[in-house]
Amino acid sequence: MNQFSSEPVHHRIMMFRLGEQWFGIPSIFCVETLPRLPITKVPFKSDAFFLGVILNHADLYLCIEVRQLLTGCNSAESHPQHLRHVFPRLLLIKVLGELWVFEVDEVSGLQTIEDLCINADFTNENDLLSAQFELDGRQVFLIDAIKLANTMKARFNEIC
Repeated sequence: MNQFSSEPVHHRIMMFRLGEQWFGIPSIFCVETLPRLPITKVPFKSDAFFLGVILNHADLYLCIEVRQLLTGCNSAESHPQHLRHVFPRLLLIKVLGELWVFEVDEVSGLQTIEDLCINADFTNENDLLSAQFELDGRQVFLIDAIKLANTMKARFNEIC
């Protein structure tokens, strides 16, 4: 709720799925969803976290594996057989001036969520997740984009 009005505050969230879990990130950080593009490994740098780079419209982007950070599972463990018919996408985000790309199993698109529907007091061991809400019968975890970007940058700096 807005402190000056009885009108609820609305948030625009980009929703996506990793394995069987749904996540949302504030739309202000989303630049674009891309079709799955080839990932070029960087010799002596690419690993399970830094997958490599992708080329899109003459721009190179770092491609990061966020599945382990957000779900605690690696990519092989989080692809349930019944969900394999969905086409994976790439999500390009910009946080703190840095552009990052990561693979997702499905993009649901932009959703508008009322502040009243978001549970910021949920208990979770993952500090990259700031809240939880339910939409269309799905539990969705809201990502703290700043913490995610700082974590990705720190992990990437360890590699380089």
